[in-house]
Amino acid sequence: MRIFKSRWLAIPLLPLSALYLIGWGLRRMAYLTGLKRPVRVEAYVISVGNLTVGGSGKTPWVIWLGEQLLRRGLRVAIVSRGWRRQSRGLRLVSDGRRILASVREAGDEPYLIARRLPSAVVIVDADRIRASRFAIERYGANVILLDDAFQHWSIARDLDILLVDSGFGLGNRYVVPAGPLREPIGQMRRAHEVVLTRFRPDDPFGAHLWVELRRRASCPVTRAELRAIAYIRSDGSPVGLDTLRGAKVVAVAGIGSPEQFFRTLAEAGVEILGQWCFPDHHWFRARELVAIEARARRFGAEAVVTTEKDLVRAQPLLSGEGLPWLALRIDLAPCAEDLPHWETLLDQVCRIVQ
Repeated sequence: MRIFKSRWLAIPLLPLSALYLIGWGLRRMAYLTGLKRPVRVEAYVISVGNLTVGGSGKTPWVIWLGEQLLRRGLRVAIVSRGWRRQSRGLRLVSDGRRILASVREAGDEPYLIARRLPSAVVIVDADRIRASRFAIERYGANVILLDDAFQHWSIARDLDILLVDSGFGLGNRYVVPAGPLREPIGQMRRAHEVVLTRFRPDDPFGAHLWVELRRRASCPVTRAELRAIAYIRSDGSPVGLDTLRGAKVVAVAGIGSPEQFFRTLAEAGVEILGQWCFPDHHWFRARELVAIEARARRFGAEAVVTTEKDLVRAQPLLSGEGLPWLALRIDLAPCAEDLPHWETLLDQVCRIVQ
């Protein structure tokens, strides 16, 4: 949003941000003085989160981390709140063998994580402590991976990973509602690792932000880049990138950073005839999908391409008789220069847990 980038437009909202900071400060003080104490569970706990509202690549980073931990033989459980899910309380999304909840019951991001990591236990619950204990006691999880939990202080963590989007950065540096920050920038020092996501070497803003983060953080600052891997059909089967190279498509995105998706899709070699944006986590209606397909046909498009998160929400409404719907699978992984750091760190986690 424009207001999150402008300091002048945000000035009228600063009194509300001051009230937010008072509430945040009182809660933070309760933990600093010992009135409240984080609860420790019997597993190694890794938190992935950010300082700002909106997308910063948490879901693809959780998937990458989960893949690396599972590859090392660890028993991984991913715990998420399940934002905008249509269920309450604790819900088991996957037991590590099969998916047990619908996308509406799980929320789009946990459901996508369960599809991408079929060997991981995936649980949604606003109570992260209860969900973590359930994963440990019922499934023997020895690593708990908390999705979007940098501000969730009630559960103790062994590794706190903070993500910062290289395209958006820290916005206008104000806390909500005048700005995008969930807490003051100085809280970055709580992190054990800072990752600058969606990094592009040719982007001067990202390069400048990397220098600033290294100055502000008291921990290693690494970079991660997006990589288009394949297209995914609505049934989950993959299609090679070359299959659509030069094809005419329309693009649909209901995510926090749609511009990044459209740019990555264009770089994959397709011709985008039109693009539509929806709010993050938008639950599609059948008539919306019909309207998108109708306009795509008028444009002469050969397919509708969206994100994986959008496709899992749209899939139950697709008839399979209209234009093909495909998702561009995009992975987020450390840049080549920073990969050895993460390999070493995750090997250390493996030795601690085992």
